[in-house]
Parts: sequence; structure tokens; C-alpha cells
Amino acid sequence: MPQSSRAPDTGIKREPKNGEKPTTKVKEETRHYIETVVNLLPLHELREYLQGRFVPEGWEAIEEEAGEEMPESEEEEAFDVDDFEDDYEGDFSEVEKEEESLLEVLENIGQKGYPQYADVMVKRLSDEIIVCSGSAHLLLHISGDDQISSTYKNALRHRVQNTVRIAQQIVSLNKDYFLQNSKELKLLARNKVLGFKKETVSRLVGSASLLAPWGELLPFKKFFVKRAPSTEVACSLLRVFARNQNTEQNEPFSDEEIANRLPDISRARSRVAQVRPKLGIPNQEERKKLYEEGKNFIDILIDRLSSLPCEKYDKELEKLKTLLKQAWQMESDADAKKRLQEWKEQIEKRCEERCQS
Repeated sequence: MPQSSRAPDTGIKREPKNGEKPTTKVKEETRHYIETVVNLLPLHELREYLQGRFVPEGWEAIEEEAGEEMPESEEEEAFDVDDFEDDYEGDFSEVEKEEESLLEVLENIGQKGYPQYADVMVKRLSDEIIVCSGSAHLLLHISGDDQISSTYKNALRHRVQNTVRIAQQIVSLNKDYFLQNSKELKLLARNKVLGFKKETVSRLVGSASLLAPWGELLPFKKFFVKRAPSTEVACSLLRVFARNQNTEQNEPFSDEEIANRLPDISRARSRVAQVRPKLGIPNQEERKKLYEEGKNFIDILIDRLSSLPCEKYDKELEKLKTLLKQAWQMESDADAKKRLQEWKEQIEKRCEERCQS
């Protein structure tokens, strides 16, 4: 994440009309930059980042003042539902109640023991578990009424809202764990969090944390299924092509279409885009051209191997043979299983011919 205190290009100014004050429209790339910073940084790093931009005199003075009296601007400013529609797809009927809850948290900033680095606080009240924001106090540290400050505030509100909503689903699934009746965790998949896009969840899972009722700071990622390793994704990719060889050769799949066909693992187009080139599988357009030239899928893999220098050839050959063997072991469809075995044999035969020559 950027270390420089220099802000990105903030946009372009337009001429005021009818006595308006000059305004600055925030560019789309600037808004994206701000949202990325706010969502990807862990809370303690985000606090330091914001300090460098907005609170040069230090956090302590601001927090001490905030603990004594709520700034009027924060009390009066309501959530803008439109700010959250891109990432949150659920019911907004409770927004006003949640706003009141957030302001209540803000008013308690000066209390002893307030967690500075927990996005969410999970509290136990008898046999019930309560979830509330632990990061809302950061909203107080953004001063100024310019467009950049407003964009940071909106992004922070976004993070506050989203982390609480995600934590509510974590707690709902793991109530016994937070009541300390069980040590077993039930893990969530990133694409199974209700009301959110997978990309939104992934950004926050890597940075957000919650404070458990017993005082332990736990990262969100503790409660989510780990991403499948590259080897498993590679095997699943080979299985997709083995299962759908005829369809693929007539109309090659996009990365998204491949992801939708991945068996047994979390489906993500970005993971396909990462692993596919490492296997030597060209993109959709390039595969279409090769199929039109009369090549089939295994020919493409073999040609890629043959083009490698000798020092890499043996290593990549063994890797591909191992992946095909693992894919064969994982596959349950008889036709696909047979095809994977044939591919492995074809590669071994072609490699023997190369060695003899």
C-alpha cells in the first residue's frame, strides 16, 4: 500500500455557475484508490495512514476531545444508502437503527479500553452475542468538507457497515464458539456471504479483525475457508477441459465460464486467470485460433512443452504429468477420467520421441 504522503490526482475543477462556489469532482481512479486503501489496510495501518493525511497533530488530542463531546457534524450527518448499494445487496430498512447504533459507539470513544484496532466488537450478554463496530471512531478523524475528505468518510462508513454485517454472519454461524461452548469453527466461503459480492468480502477478510468476548483479537480470515492451493486449481482446470472437450473446441470457454465449471472448489475467475497461464493454456481467443488450425487441447499443452529450453523442459514435464495423474485420481466421470489418462500417455509418448531425437 502506498507509503508516500502525496495524494493522487484529485480531479478537475469546473467553473462555478450562478454564484456557486468552485467545486472539485473526484476522478473515478481517485475514488477507487481511496476505497482500496480503506478496505485493504489492517486497522492499525489505516489509522497511521489517515493520521499522516488528516491528523498531523496526533491521534491522542483528537480522541481526547472526541471522548468529551461529539462533533456536531458527525451527529447530524446521516448515512447515504446509495453509498453502499454497489457492494451491499441486502435490505436497507434497518439503516436508521444502525446509524443510531454507530453514533452510540462514536460517543463512547473516550471510554477506557476502547479497542483501537478491532473492526468489530463481539460481546456476550448472558446467552446472547452482540455485534457492534469497533472502527467507527476513525470517522471522527477525517476533517474538512472537500470532496476528497468526503470520499474518505464514505469509504470508512462503507467499511464500518460491511465489517459489522459480515461479522453478524460469522457470529450467527459460530454462536457456540463465541459462547465458549465449543472450540469447533464453522467456516464461511467468501462467495456465500449473503448480500455481498465475493470481491468485497475478499478485500475485507484480508484486513479486518474482531474482538472476541474473552478479549482476543481474531482476524476475519480465521472464519473463512482458505483459498484452494494452485495445484488443486490446476487439477480442476484440467478436469474441466477433460469433461467438456467437445464443447470447448467448438466454443472456447472464457475464464469466467471455466470458473463456473470448476468442480469441488471455490469458484473465482481471478484464480483461473492466475493459474491457467502457468499451465500453458492460452486465453479464450488464442485457443480458438489454435482449434481452427486443427489442434486439440492436449496438442496445445505438448507444443508449449516442446517450446521450452532443455533446462526447464524436464521440470515442467514432470509437473504436468503429476497434475494429470492427480486430476485423474480426483475425477469421478468415467469419460473424463479416460481422457485424462489418454492425455498423460500422449505426453509421455511425445516426450520419449523428443528424447530419442
